[in-house]
Amino acid sequence: MFIENKKGVFVTLLEYGMYGFFAIFPFFVFKSFLYQGSSSRFLLLSLVTALYAIGFGIYLFNKKNKLSFWKSPILLVFGIYFVYLFISAILGADFSTSFWSRAERTSGLFYITHLAVFTLFLIQIVSQKESREKLLKVVLFTSAIYSFFSLLGPQGFNIIFKTNPYDGFLFGNSSFAAMYLLGAFLLSIYFLFSKTKKEINWYEYLLPFLIVLNPFLLNTRGGYTGISSILGGAKASSISLFISIGILLVIFLISKIKDIKIKKGLGIGVFSLSIIFLAFGIGSLLSDDGLVRRAYEKESTLARPLVWSLSKNAIQEKPLTGWGSDNFMIAYQENFDIRLLTEKYGNESWFDRAHNVVLDQTVEGGYIGVVLYFSLYLVLLLCLLYVLFKTKNKEDGALASVLITYFFIHILELQTAFDTTVSYAMVVLMVSLSVYLFNKTRNEIGYKTEIVVGEVGKYALGIFFIGYFAWSLFLE
Repeated sequence: MFIENKKGVFVTLLEYGMYGFFAIFPFFVFKSFLYQGSSSRFLLLSLVTALYAIGFGIYLFNKKNKLSFWKSPILLVFGIYFVYLFISAILGADFSTSFWSRAERTSGLFYITHLAVFTLFLIQIVSQKESREKLLKVVLFTSAIYSFFSLLGPQGFNIIFKTNPYDGFLFGNSSFAAMYLLGAFLLSIYFLFSKTKKEINWYEYLLPFLIVLNPFLLNTRGGYTGISSILGGAKASSISLFISIGILLVIFLISKIKDIKIKKGLGIGVFSLSIIFLAFGIGSLLSDDGLVRRAYEKESTLARPLVWSLSKNAIQEKPLTGWGSDNFMIAYQENFDIRLLTEKYGNESWFDRAHNVVLDQTVEGGYIGVVLYFSLYLVLLLCLLYVLFKTKNKEDGALASVLITYFFIHILELQTAFDTTVSYAMVVLMVSLSVYLFNKTRNEIGYKTEIVVGEVGKYALGIFFIGYFAWSLFLE
């Protein structure tokens, strides 16, 4: 959704609401909640989105207010996937669980509907240069503050917050915290590259170091015995951190090539090889005798590989459309393996995710779901590659490079983790920036990307927003 009057009251309120949301996001937690890290963020995003959605619905009933959408392949494929999630849930094992989710995750379709609208609002804000820069500053400074306190906390130097029993400081889990901070770290690299030396304050140079220097991404407690001992508590994100630096370096070196044909050919070649390498790596991880699997098993218990095995059995039972969103627990229970209770397999009996995005998506969404899911990433990466080849703006090129890196390494992170209400905030911020950047590049080339919504469509959307989100606000 793109509101024509960008300086109006609603857009101004939305802008400052987004600043406030990301300012408190790392610190917003109710310790009385079950799984406080994810459930607190569910509440925050749902409340903020519902309030603004109702206000937006009212805004649409003013005849003078205009509304339009961008013709974007990113928004199209996300829309298709969003609709499919409901289809899969209806055909799945338990629609109620798919919609409302479970207390430990709170990431069902109820949350996803709010997240989708939140993303559209976010696109509105990042499409304006001044608002985008302010928002990024909020994200970076609050991430740096959060990271610094986590460094001083129980998983770091153990100086403060000693009574906090949870990993990941206020995010409640080291993997959730690391995924959010890694995204912030990449944005801090873009932030510095997008400015001239005169525009950067001395303390802003510290942002990447403050964000990355935390116990989840790097070992800050010493005892280094080898290369692997440098890794932080969230090993997948920690490894992804070093890979991301390598990817950015490769993109930077390719950008220095002056011959356009060689640059384009090399860029496409490296991109293609990266996708192939990623696919083979995932296959090796999920293969019982794969090289990556053997390396993983040396650093972890055998519990997750066993869960991956029973997940494959669950897929065979509902291969096409899956068990439905957030119904992994049902599939897990019906295919439970008693070996999980033994010491050899970690004595871990409770799993609500496979901890591998390929298997999680296939169990819950079937083969159709997993294809659509990875289509999201493919479309995002191709659109950003298009920006890299077409843009003449160095700042846009730097942002595209960072976004390509983020989506690539986020797929890597998800091979042994999963997205939650914590990491989703960073994901949709990156998606919003991608939609804006691709649209901006297309407009500069001369393509018309805007679709104006008619009066009937505008009022119908207003009725839906007021009705649905007033209902959701009442429930919350």
